[in-house]
Amino acid sequence: GAGKSTLVNVLFGLYRPDAGQVVIADEPVQLTGPDDAISRGVGMVHQHFQLVPPMSVVRNIVLGAEPTRLAMVDLDFARDQVLALQQRF
Repeated sequence: GAGKSTLVNVLFGLYRPDAGQVVIADEPVQLTGPDDAISRGVGMVHQHFQLVPPMSVVRNIVLGAEPTRLAMVDLDFARDQVLALQQRF
Protein backbone atom coordinates (compact mmCIF):
# COMPACT_ATOMS: atom_id res chain seq x y z
CA GLY A 1 0.00 0.00 0.00
CA ALA A 2 0.87 3.49 0.94
CA GLY A 3 3.84 2.70 3.19
CA LYS A 4 2.19 3.43 6.54
CA SER A 5 3.50 0.26 8.18
CA THR A 6 6.98 0.88 6.82
CA LEU A 7 6.93 4.45 8.16
CA VAL A 8 5.86 3.28 11.62
CA ASN A 9 8.56 0.60 11.60
CA VAL A 10 11.18 3.26 10.74
CA LEU A 11 9.91 5.53 13.53
CA PHE A 12 10.08 2.64 16.00
CA GLY A 13 13.63 1.71 14.98
CA LEU A 14 12.74 -1.62 13.38
CA TYR A 15 13.80 -0.46 9.88
CA ARG A 16 16.42 2.03 8.79
CA PRO A 17 15.24 4.63 6.27
CA ASP A 18 16.53 4.36 2.68
CA ALA A 19 16.36 8.14 2.41
CA GLY A 20 15.47 11.09 4.58
CA GLN A 21 15.85 11.25 8.32
CA VAL A 22 13.97 10.76 11.56
CA VAL A 23 13.76 13.96 13.62
CA ILE A 24 12.78 13.91 17.31
CA ALA A 25 12.54 17.18 19.26
CA ASP A 26 14.16 19.08 16.36
CA GLU A 27 17.19 16.73 16.39
CA PRO A 28 17.98 14.26 13.58
CA VAL A 29 18.43 10.78 15.08
CA GLN A 30 19.51 7.37 13.83
CA LEU A 31 17.44 4.89 15.80
CA THR A 32 19.29 1.67 16.56
CA GLY A 33 16.20 -0.31 17.54
CA PRO A 34 12.98 -0.26 19.56
CA ASP A 35 14.81 0.27 22.88
CA ASP A 36 16.43 3.39 21.44
CA ALA A 37 13.07 4.65 20.14
CA ILE A 38 11.40 4.02 23.50
CA SER A 39 14.20 5.82 25.36
CA ARG A 40 13.50 8.82 23.12
CA GLY A 41 9.78 8.74 23.90
CA VAL A 42 8.57 6.87 20.80
CA GLY A 43 6.33 3.87 21.37
CA MET A 44 4.20 1.68 19.15
CA VAL A 45 0.97 -0.23 19.57
CA HIS A 46 0.91 -3.05 17.05
CA GLN A 47 -1.96 -3.28 14.57
CA HIS A 48 -3.18 -6.58 15.98
CA PHE A 49 -2.94 -5.50 19.60
CA GLN A 50 -4.93 -7.73 21.92
CA LEU A 51 -5.75 -7.27 25.57
CA VAL A 52 -5.08 -9.97 28.14
CA PRO A 53 -8.61 -10.60 29.49
CA PRO A 54 -7.73 -11.67 33.04
CA MET A 55 -5.54 -8.59 33.55
CA SER A 56 -6.77 -5.19 34.74
CA VAL A 57 -6.94 -2.17 32.43
CA VAL A 58 -3.86 -0.69 34.11
CA ARG A 59 -1.85 -3.91 33.72
CA ASN A 60 -2.84 -4.16 30.04
CA ILE A 61 -1.79 -0.56 29.39
CA VAL A 62 1.65 -0.92 31.00
CA LEU A 63 2.25 -4.46 29.73
CA GLY A 64 5.87 -4.71 28.65
CA ALA A 65 6.87 -1.43 30.30
CA GLU A 66 5.76 -2.00 33.88
CA PRO A 67 7.13 0.51 36.39
CA THR A 68 8.90 -1.23 39.26
CA ARG A 69 9.82 -0.44 42.84
CA LEU A 70 12.06 -2.80 44.77
CA ALA A 71 11.84 -5.36 41.93
CA MET A 72 8.03 -5.47 42.15
CA VAL A 73 5.53 -4.01 39.68
CA ASP A 74 4.44 -0.66 41.10
CA LEU A 75 0.72 -0.74 40.29
CA ASP A 76 -0.03 2.40 42.30
CA PHE A 77 2.45 4.39 40.21
CA ALA A 78 1.18 2.76 37.01
CA ARG A 79 -2.42 3.62 37.88
CA ASP A 80 -1.44 7.24 38.62
CA GLN A 81 0.34 7.47 35.27
CA VAL A 82 -2.64 5.98 33.40
CA LEU A 83 -5.03 8.40 35.12
CA ALA A 84 -2.76 11.33 34.24
CA LEU A 85 -2.75 10.23 30.60
CA GLN A 86 -6.53 9.90 30.68
CA GLN A 87 -6.85 13.50 31.88
CA ARG A 88 -4.36 14.70 29.29
CA PHE A 89 -6.04 13.00 26.33
